[in-house]
Amino acid sequence: MSTRFELIDEFRISSTVREQIRKLLQKSFPDFDFTETRTWLKQLPPRRLLVWEDGWLVAQMGIEHRVVRLPDGPATIMGIIDLCVEPEARGAGLASSMLKWLEELGRTYDVEFVVAFAVDGRLYERQGFRRPGSRLKWLKIDEFEGFGIGDEVLEELMVQELGERRWPDGPEATVDLLGYQF
Repeated sequence: MSTRFELIDEFRISSTVREQIRKLLQKSFPDFDFTETRTWLKQLPPRRLLVWEDGWLVAQMGIEHRVVRLPDGPATIMGIIDLCVEPEARGAGLASSMLKWLEELGRTYDVEFVVAFAVDGRLYERQGFRRPGSRLKWLKIDEFEGFGIGDEVLEELMVQELGERRWPDGPEATVDLLGYQF
């Protein structure tokens, strides 16, 4: 079996591959209506990591690269959006390999943190992520409309530090995502 990782800008994805992504998301997130018509929940990710096995799309992950504001100043992050693996391909370590790939990419280009939002964080915890319990500020978006600024602790927040800098712990530390929550 031949596995290939492809980092691709969102605007370069063909309509055929976009449909494959949509079907993969639909299998992985069956309770979300957005998968009926599109490949993103709140906003298009700037790029995606696509994983191909013998010419078939078996996994994908949207990647958001941006600056956020920590209490001690700006920080660079890579955000994980909708990481998912074909049901038949699960359990073989593919998701862990994708997270490791993103970690190595971030370290190569001096990104300080990888950030994800996950209710079930076991996969991320195995890869060195933690739940800091920080207060977040972000632009609330729902179905093509911005409707305010969120400002609360989100237990789903998971962070992996890629260097010496620490992500702040606890609700007294506010992190401004300077955009939407991916």
